[in-house]
Amino acid sequence: MSKKAILRDEKGRFASFQIKSCEELAYVLGVYYGDGTVEDLGQHGKRISLFSTTSKFNESFEKSLRNIGLNPFRDYLDRKPYSICGKKASSRWKRVHRTVCYSTKLYELIQSLGAKRNINLKELKGLILKKRQYIINFLRGLYESDGSCRRHGLYIGGTNKRLMQFTKHCLSSLGFHFHWSAEDRSKSGYKTLYRIRLTRDAEITRFLKTINPCIKRGGYL
Repeated sequence: MSKKAILRDEKGRFASFQIKSCEELAYVLGVYYGDGTVEDLGQHGKRISLFSTTSKFNESFEKSLRNIGLNPFRDYLDRKPYSICGKKASSRWKRVHRTVCYSTKLYELIQSLGAKRNINLKELKGLILKKRQYIINFLRGLYESDGSCRRHGLYIGGTNKRLMQFTKHCLSSLGFHFHWSAEDRSKSGYKTLYRIRLTRDAEITRFLKTINPCIKRGGYL
């Protein structure tokens, strides 16, 4: 696990990537299980991407990828609407920021943890729950992807029950108190939506100060 693997990046250069449960890697995984994507492009390599409408989020993800030895690039697209992974974006999106890197090793690590639809909780817990800071960074990546901070509370939500259960475990390990809900949307043709919600101002402030997200602060910090 501590041995360095040499891999080729998108420009044909070589980057050194060390697979281990480091703080930056925990953040990268949190982003992946939220808004990130991985793709096997065959002879063109294994691609890890983040599309968002907030440049700060993409900058943060790019920085963490560089800190684990990869060579990402970042740009933006002004096409409206823009198709992201086969899903048509909302027409209100004017600019889509994109962070991309190519890494066989990171792709293989993510696959070993299970893709989003089939998360291997045992492996994910073994990687993230080793240290408090790993938990914090994982939550930061996930919150920046799938969280929101509004007038009536702070939310983390999604349709992946296993991921939301793991998120509950992470929050509990840090001493947070939260509400859990499951909204059955089958009649509308959608998957069940699971929500984790913090409602007390003091708890919300403590959460935001703990994970220190680059976006979605809701005026609390």
